[in-house]
Amino acid sequence: MDKDKLYRSLWYIAGTIFGIGMLDVVAHGIGIMLYAGLNM
Repeated sequence: MDKDKLYRSLWYIAGTIFGIGMLDVVAHGIGIMLYAGLNM
């Protein structure tokens, strides 16, 4: 396995994890806002 492919797959994995993490944070933020809005 050459280094170029290795780096690309590492960046892909890191980007995927980061992307999922960001989506998770956004989803939680929206959920909390909706929850707070319903309880007011």
